[in-house]
Amino acid sequence: MTTAAIFLWTLLSVHGCSALLPPLAAPHNVSVVALNTNYTLTWDWEQDPAHPQGQEVTFTTQYISKFKLSRPRGASWLTACKETRGRSCDLTRFRLHHLGLYRLQVRASREGRHSNWTGRDFCPDQDAALGPPGQVVLTPAGSLLDLHIKDPVTSFNSSMRDLVPELFYLISYWEGPAHLQEWLQSSPQQRPPLAPPAGGVMVLNSSSNLVTLPGLRSWTWYCVSVRSVASFHSKISSGTAPLCRKTEGTTSWWIIFCFFLGSLLFFFLLALLLVFGLYRSYRKLKVTCFPPDQLPSHFLKHLRGPPGGGVPHLVSPDSESELLSNMSVLEVHHHLPEAGTLPPAGLEQDCSGSSGSSSSGSSSSRDSGVFSTGGSSHLQHHQQQQQQQLKMWDAAALKLGGVAPDEGVVDVSV
Repeated sequence: MTTAAIFLWTLLSVHGCSALLPPLAAPHNVSVVALNTNYTLTWDWEQDPAHPQGQEVTFTTQYISKFKLSRPRGASWLTACKETRGRSCDLTRFRLHHLGLYRLQVRASREGRHSNWTGRDFCPDQDAALGPPGQVVLTPAGSLLDLHIKDPVTSFNSSMRDLVPELFYLISYWEGPAHLQEWLQSSPQQRPPLAPPAGGVMVLNSSSNLVTLPGLRSWTWYCVSVRSVASFHSKISSGTAPLCRKTEGTTSWWIIFCFFLGSLLFFFLLALLLVFGLYRSYRKLKVTCFPPDQLPSHFLKHLRGPPGGGVPHLVSPDSESELLSNMSVLEVHHHLPEAGTLPPAGLEQDCSGSSGSSSSGSSSSRDSGVFSTGGSSHLQHHQQQQQQQLKMWDAAALKLGGVAPDEGVVDVSV
């Protein structure tokens, strides 16, 4: 074995067959896609036809501040993406300073072999594009329009005006076309792009977030598109989607009078219905609480309570038995005495004091006086019993309620 063969065999055993393969291709077309503060490094990499197929290639991305490279002792690179299979690396989360200058580099790796680094410089303030306004709102202000503009925002929801102090807005507005009403009523998927006309576009520059568009006509449609501009690096953003709104104007006096008359009539009818409803409710309540069919007076007298005050109450069992006994007594003494029991009419006339014949004897006058005395005493006794019975009847009527004190009693004239 010659010396050259021995050297070749040793080289193959130490480094393997991979030492004889061509070097791995490096990434190319390295660029940065940057909008406001969103930064993404992208690149291309193509498979070398002479390189055998094997494990899929991976990529590693690093970055460092440019002023650190000038240090004599060198600087350590910071790894942003390590051995990823994609062709891009997001640098937004690392919060690169907007006014800083950085060096970015990327390389390819496969089966433990690495390509050369491919890098580029990146300055966010100069290389990052400026985005359009965050939001645009159009509101009518009489015959004019007020435009409310929200600043572009960073990836951390702060205003880009903090990073770009010279930020201002380029406002383009024009009168809407005749078919604008149909365009607004159509679905967003079916709407054709609404581009400004070739002529008649009015342009206004403003650094304020609230702008009143001048030179507008009343009751007319207008469309607005806004772009952000940074004058230091001559950056200009894309325009916002056209936003259309119709202006208003002064209202005629007859329209105001019609509205006033209509509202007055409406409130009058409303008050009339309210009064009618309250009257009907009052009538219903009155009929319910105070019905027209009243109870008899002798029932109402006992429902109101006794004359001396107090609460009405039912008859107790003792008073009820006493009342029934009194009623039985009244029934016994209800009928008048028969005609045969009364004294004769002639005797009654004698007892009344009329003078008899002179021929009547002392015995007859004595007899008539005795009879008269006895008859008068009997009648007085009978009248006293009737008065007592009437008093008992009155008491019973008061307890029962509804029995007239004179019912069933015959007045006897003596």
